[in-house]
Amino acid sequence: MESDFILALIEIAKKRGGKITSVELGNALGISQQTASRRIKELEKSSLIRKEGKRVIIEEEGMKILKEIYLNLDSIFREQRSVYGKLFSGLGEGKYYVSKHGYREQFIKKLGFSPYPGTLNLYLSFDENKKLENILAEKEYIILRGFRNENRTFGDVKCYRVLVENQIESALLKPFRTHHMPNVVEIISKEFLRKKLNINDGSIVSFFVV
Repeated sequence: MESDFILALIEIAKKRGGKITSVELGNALGISQQTASRRIKELEKSSLIRKEGKRVIIEEEGMKILKEIYLNLDSIFREQRSVYGKLFSGLGEGKYYVSKHGYREQFIKKLGFSPYPGTLNLYLSFDENKKLENILAEKEYIILRGFRNENRTFGDVKCYRVLVENQIESALLKPFRTHHMPNVVEIISKEFLRKKLNINDGSIVSFFVV
């Protein structure tokens, strides 16, 4: 299908109510009203859209084309924005903190899952860490509030939703206070990720910030 008609189909899809005139389409695409009108007619002739009064409805075949374009673009951008790190064993601190009642309640309430008692620790190269910093700067995060128990004080933690290996819903933890180096990240999930993904120390693991 020619790119001109794909662009027209996308503009029509952006009008969720399905109401668009040839003048509006022409303005959106930077073409004349007559050319826009011809494109609407061609899309209708190809059974990609249908007209119901002033409304333009995208047919199933038109939605299939748009979905295919979306999936292809999503795959490209996910790969560009995926971060890769090398798995290593921590000292058990992640299990200690994740298991704390003050955090666990917030994991369930704010993230929607009770995490496996432990974290997936990844070491990032300089370039991957820089990529992650740039990505996180554009993303919203969830704050887990710190708390105090009879022994000590626990600090606030930033959480970013991520997909590990493009499939498992998880969360990247960024404590405001940490003993880890800046290029080390900790990820939690309701799954025991090592077992679920059959990975061991030294494995390269990817994650995508949602």
